[in-house]
Amino acid sequence: MFKKTMVLGLICFFSALFLSFAYLITTPIIAQQELKSEKEGISDFLPGIDKIIEEKKGEKTYYRCYKKGEIVGYGLIVFAQGYASEIKLMVVIDKDKTIRGIRVLEQRETPGLGAKISEDWFENQFKEKKAEDLILGEGIEAISGATISSQAVTEAVRKSVEEFEPKAR
Repeated sequence: MFKKTMVLGLICFFSALFLSFAYLITTPIIAQQELKSEKEGISDFLPGIDKIIEEKKGEKTYYRCYKKGEIVGYGLIVFAQGYASEIKLMVVIDKDKTIRGIRVLEQRETPGLGAKISEDWFENQFKEKKAEDLILGEGIEAISGATISSQAVTEAVRKSVEEFEPKAR
C-alpha cells in the first residue's frame, strides 16, 4: 500500500513540476502574441503607421501611433463587464478623438448571443463616430437578446474616448 502511495505521489509531483515549467515557458510567448495582435489591430484602422509606442497611464494601457514622425492616433485597451465575462477591446482613435474602429480582443459571452459583439457588423457601427454619438438604439444597433453585452461595449468605448487624455510629449 505504501509503495503505491509513494509512486502516485511522485507522479503527481513530477506532473505539477512539468506543468509549472510549461507555464513559465509559454507565458512570455503568449504575452508577445497578444501584443503583436493588438498592434496589428491598430494598423488595420490607421494604415501607413510606421511606429507604435506603448504607454501606461495608471493602470490603463494605450499605444501612441506615428506616421513619418507625426502622431496620427492612439490605440486604447479597454475593459468592459459584459453579461457573462469581462470583455477586452481595442479602440483606435485619431488625434481628433474620432473613432477609427474597434476590435474585440477577448470575450467569453454567451455563444450565439453576446458573442456577436465580435462580429464585423457590430464592430463597424463605431467607425468614424465621436464619443457623444455612441448611444445604443440611436446609431448603434444592439444585438437582439444580448442588450447587456451591447450596452457594455458601447459604454466602455464611449467612456474611454471621452476620458482619454494622452501624456504630454
